[in-house]
Amino acid sequence: MMNESVNLYAFIGEKLSVIEFDPNENNERMEIDSITGDTLIFKNWVMDNGFKCKYKVLRNVYNELETDTVEFEAYDHYGRPAFENYENAILYLSYSEEEKNTITRNTYLTQ
Repeated sequence: MMNESVNLYAFIGEKLSVIEFDPNENNERMEIDSITGDTLIFKNWVMDNGFKCKYKVLRNVYNELETDTVEFEAYDHYGRPAFENYENAILYLSYSEEEKNTITRNTYLTQ
């Protein structure tokens, strides 16, 4: 099924790697206040655990990923993502234009 107007990709994937990373590393942005000339420091804090995931695309389900492997970031508030416990999973991804990366939208497990 294809609908290029929807920023969603669903596929059946085979796990290649799931590696935890610190989403709060390099989370600081500096700006100079245009009126006072003061240096302003902005920090964003992510309350989830971050994971860099790599999966082999076994079959496209919705829209088509035009690659045989996909790398994406997953965030989990309760620890590790449950889909990493399975060799194969149905994964739903969206592409973030702002961040220039692919993130999980939702995941459904297969056994």
